[in-house]
Amino acid sequence: MGMTRRAWLRLTATGAALAAAGQVPAAGLAVRAQAATPSPPTGPEVRHPAIDGLFSRYRRSDAPGIALAVVRDGETLHLAGYGAANLESGEPIDGRTVFHAASLAKQFTAFSIGLLEEDGALGLDDDIHRYLPDVPDFGARITLRHLLHHTSGLRDQWPMLVLAGHDRRDVLTQARIRKLVAAQRELNFTPGTAHEYCNTGYTLLAEVVARISGQSFPEFAEQRIFRPLNMTRTFFCDDAGRIVRNSAASYHRRDNGTGWRHVPLNYETVGATGLCTTAEDMLRWAGNFNEPVVGGVKLMRRLGQPGHLRDSHRVNYGHGLYRHRFAGHEAVYHRGRDAGFVAAFAWIPKLSLGVVLLANTPVDQDELTDAVTLYCCGQAAGGGSSEPLRSRPSPRQLSNLTGHYLGADGHMLTLRREGDGLWLSDRLGEDEPVTVRNDGSFDTGGRRRGYYRPCRNASGRVTAIEEVRPDAVAPRVSTYQRAARTRPSDDRLAELAGLYHSAELDCSYRLTVSDGGLLLDCRWLPRPERFRPTVNDHFQTSHRVLASMQVVRDQSGSVGGLLLHGHRYRNLRLDRVSEAAC
Repeated sequence: MGMTRRAWLRLTATGAALAAAGQVPAAGLAVRAQAATPSPPTGPEVRHPAIDGLFSRYRRSDAPGIALAVVRDGETLHLAGYGAANLESGEPIDGRTVFHAASLAKQFTAFSIGLLEEDGALGLDDDIHRYLPDVPDFGARITLRHLLHHTSGLRDQWPMLVLAGHDRRDVLTQARIRKLVAAQRELNFTPGTAHEYCNTGYTLLAEVVARISGQSFPEFAEQRIFRPLNMTRTFFCDDAGRIVRNSAASYHRRDNGTGWRHVPLNYETVGATGLCTTAEDMLRWAGNFNEPVVGGVKLMRRLGQPGHLRDSHRVNYGHGLYRHRFAGHEAVYHRGRDAGFVAAFAWIPKLSLGVVLLANTPVDQDELTDAVTLYCCGQAAGGGSSEPLRSRPSPRQLSNLTGHYLGADGHMLTLRREGDGLWLSDRLGEDEPVTVRNDGSFDTGGRRRGYYRPCRNASGRVTAIEEVRPDAVAPRVSTYQRAARTRPSDDRLAELAGLYHSAELDCSYRLTVSDGGLLLDCRWLPRPERFRPTVNDHFQTSHRVLASMQVVRDQSGSVGGLLLHGHRYRNLRLDRVSEAAC
């Protein structure tokens, strides 16, 4: 049974007696241990020996690390830290270390909208312009529900800020994002017709909360969520200069693989991100799923319920959380990543099991969350793998697969044969060996994050490949059509050289010809970015934001502009201002 509300609020995440060795079967936690009588906390640490062993490699004083919390049926099974919160001072991580939790913020933003809906202050199908009239009119109605489910069609704030010249080391404010939205000219798609993760929508939802409540969004969340749940070290940070005691700093490995470097995070934007919290406090939030203290059962169950498109197709996102599967059990889940910070939150309703992971250096939060969940279900890490057996493809099969394949966004994949093996190259320039499976599919390093399958015509020739991403609701499939790579002449490339301007970004770019391709430069780029030709009038680059480029011509064939496509933005127009000779 779950704990009473009073007991949950009285019991901090450190009060359970399950940390004593031997109280949990060696096979895992599938057999629920008897909880000790709740008692006042004695410290911020509860260690379960077996779970502790899964994270032993992070137990270092000279490296950043992780805070991990696990709760089941309202009882804390594990709450501990590994590594250093601050490499300068050597301060260790524990369950009360404050981390920037990145996109874990979204579930609290969605929950805030839900609380206001329960108050009768708004409706999820309200037009965004009712609350934020400065959002442009794109000729299509955008509702709060669209923002909650990432079906609005708005372009994502992060790539747009980079394209406009913003440096992540600058202080990023809420006002700047509002101005960026106000300058947008087009949507990625008609609202409600597609699903594409969009941070912009959640920034705007935080603005809606502020507009309706008359409080800042951090004040609303503090008053309506964090304080009632006794989440005393959790807040939304809209002040980059705020001093936070016992907080973790952000680190990456140096490029040469030795040592660490500090990665600054100067955010003053909230809603999509901006959440600062601890593993201990997030256990209290998990307790609200188990037995709600704030909001009702109906509202808590809504978090993670899949949204729908106009055609009734379900999307795997709803009210700030994804649906995911761990150890065969459905969970509501979200991950986060900003600068060197990484976060994950999973709640598995049927097991009343919550897992919280907060790190101050990049780790694979999916893999670690899965390992903890598998153990708690009595399985060894990796026990849930169901990869098809490997296959040794024939020379004919290899020849049939090799070639170039173009996606709808201009992203080209290349499969090439090398001896008896196959290699895949993507637009980022990553060249990886391919594992072919006995069902005809193939992948690069395992199927947990996805795989590819060939599409054949009647004669058996591979005409396309599909990239399949696992999803708790329905697999996400992207199709790449076989294409012949073009090599435009220098004269053809010279037609494209010149100056181009984006009214949406208020930023200009210059194209020049170089070594069979094009160089795109801008005053904010550290160096010109090389675009390589793919098919006629299409180019791609290895830059993580400037993904691909398409030439726009008028009826006479003259170049009128460019369309940029990338991660979470499409058809960003650059109008030609002048030719190279000008």
